[in-house]
Amino acid sequence: YLRSDRFLKQRDEYATGSTQVALTDEGAEKIDLVIPPQEQQKRIADKLDVLLTKVKDAQSRLDKIPLILKRFRQSVLAAAFSGELTKEWRKKNNVDREWQEVSLGEVLDDLKYGTAKKCYKEKKKRPVLRIPNVVQGYVDLDDLKYADLDKKEYESLKLEIGDILLIRSNGSVSLIGRTSLVTEKEQGMAYAGYLIRLRVKKDLIIPEFLQYQFQSYAMRLQIELPARSTSGVNNINSVEVRNLQITLPSIDEQKEVVRRMKNLFAFLEKNEQECSKARSYADKLEQSILAKAFRGELISQDE
Repeated sequence: YLRSDRFLKQRDEYATGSTQVALTDEGAEKIDLVIPPQEQQKRIADKLDVLLTKVKDAQSRLDKIPLILKRFRQSVLAAAFSGELTKEWRKKNNVDREWQEVSLGEVLDDLKYGTAKKCYKEKKKRPVLRIPNVVQGYVDLDDLKYADLDKKEYESLKLEIGDILLIRSNGSVSLIGRTSLVTEKEQGMAYAGYLIRLRVKKDLIIPEFLQYQFQSYAMRLQIELPARSTSGVNNINSVEVRNLQITLPSIDEQKEVVRRMKNLFAFLEKNEQECSKARSYADKLEQSILAKAFRGELISQDE
């Protein structure tokens, strides 16, 4: 009963104190208790033991799913950028071109740091994308800020479809090297100084192909190991970015990799969403069962 919302809501209602909230003896005496006959108490407790154990088991199983999906995501990425994902496609299409390992700099047309101008929430002049806008794989425009950029600086920072934004400096090493692909929605916006814009040679590499490759474990190792700092701020500079090693098949195979990755990632995202919903339902189920128990609805009164 002490775990039920019925009790907890009363506890919060009768608790007092400004700096340290506490339930006094006087407050505790005001709390209503549900006390059925003792034999019914035992049967309710026994039924709850069974049902809540099942709920905990379900929660435990659901807690394992995100890790399983994360491992599956990395195995897909590893297969994609080792050539295994499209091995059968190469046989079917008589493609005998070997995958190359090249430095990122070889396929870049341009690499440029963002503006150092201060950004504001007021919608004046130019929208500027910052670190919070760079989500893994896409740009989030919810927390957009603006800066007063002169024409020359704006023209040099103006984003194009297919540009990739990369986080170059942050206190969290896991954010270093995180990338987002610029789409039609972000076209024409500028970007801030802790970001680097990568503009690729599209006759050599498809932007989406590179975007996916940045999420792979092999790429994360290249980025995180040299980026770690004892000063609390982790960095990757333009030289280090250009020296990152990537795997590169033909343009046609890149297109096939991207097509398959989109389908597989859509499948993963759907399962992640369903897992999150199921976990939410499981969390509510315990309180639902307890509420039913203390309304006298869990067991038959005549048993």
